[in-house]
Amino acid sequence: ELYGEVNSITKEWTDGILSNIARGITREAQDNQDRQWVLFDGPVDAIWIESMNTVLDDSKMLCLFNGERIKLPSTATFMFEVLDLKVASPATVSRCGMVFVEPFYLDGNRGWRPATMSLVNAKAAELSTFRGQRCLELLEQLADGALEIIRTQCGEYIPSADAQLAVSCVELLSGYVSSMSSPYTEI
Repeated sequence: ELYGEVNSITKEWTDGILSNIARGITREAQDNQDRQWVLFDGPVDAIWIESMNTVLDDSKMLCLFNGERIKLPSTATFMFEVLDLKVASPATVSRCGMVFVEPFYLDGNRGWRPATMSLVNAKAAELSTFRGQRCLELLEQLADGALEIIRTQCGEYIPSADAQLAVSCVELLSGYVSSMSSPYTEI
């Protein structure tokens, strides 16, 4: 799904997410010299990160499994926001600039609150029916307990951060509130 795949029956190539993005960046760079950013957020997988080595070095060449090569413009920048680099090889790590931030310095040991408060305020400004102050009150009362239950009594296929879960909760709530205020909603 990331790079693309060859259909085993028809032998036709289908682009993946990254190859589509790379083609779009290359097209865009012909008319616009603005910097293009691609952000990968999530766990690093040994196979796909190793395939990024040619993109991360000076050649900026995306080599696809069908033999095709996409030359990315110098304005393309790839960023990886990851928890750790356990499966990344020294070759991959040496191609990247690393910034490590202790969680305490990132949010002052406040956990989910900074990102969530910012999102709640933005949603309250955007939606007149979204009661931001009430949402923050409920999050203060319920979020820590809910996160504790998730961490101690539930299993996750992909590890998540508290801030990520709290932000997702606010996004779901704002989507619900938005649908309730729509004249086309039937309940």
